[in-house]
Amino acid sequence: KDTWLVASTMSIILNAFRSRPQRVFRIWLVRHGESMGNIHPSMYRTTPDHKIQLTARGEDMARKAGKELRKSFQKLFENSHDMGYC
Repeated sequence: KDTWLVASTMSIILNAFRSRPQRVFRIWLVRHGESMGNIHPSMYRTTPDHKIQLTARGEDMARKAGKELRKSFQKLFENSHDMGYC
């Protein structure tokens, strides 16, 4: 169900970008790291999602993802002005 929604939304976005062939767009989707809610799903009954903390492993995952994104961006954009808005 959620996968269909994401795929459908991405399809709409990509079709909109295809109408502008003069530019190349990239969409980066990154999942946050493991949260306490992943370990104890019952937390979602009492705690809003945005208030649930990352685990130590999740913080490590998020740091690694950030470092990988930085490397990817540095390879793609020689000049930081080429990156546009992030």
